[in-house]
Amino acid sequence: MNWTRRGAPGQIPDSFVLVFVLFSHSEEVVSLSPELLSLLVCPKSKAPLEYHAGPPEVLVCRESRLVYAVHDGIPIMLVDEATPLDEAVYPPPKD
Repeated sequence: MNWTRRGAPGQIPDSFVLVFVLFSHSEEVVSLSPELLSLLVCPKSKAPLEYHAGPPEVLVCRESRLVYAVHDGIPIMLVDEATPLDEAVYPPPKD
C-alpha cells in the first residue's frame, strides 16, 4: 500500500480519518451491592450465585456449572453468554 500525503505540511488531509480508542486499566473493582446479589439467581437453574470479585468480576452457578460475566458492575445474566465453569479457576468456597 502506498500512502501519499496531500495538503499543506502539518495538516491532516481530509481523506484521512483518525480514530483513537483509549482504554484505561483501573485497579478499582466494581462490586455488586449485597441487595442485588441477594435477588439474583441463575436464569437456567434458579439456583443461588456465588460472587467472585476477580478480576474478572463474575457470578458463578455451581448447579448449572456456568459463569456469568459482570461488566462495569452490570451482571450479564444470559445463558447463551455464560461460560462453562472451570473449578480450577473458580474453586468452591471453603466452609
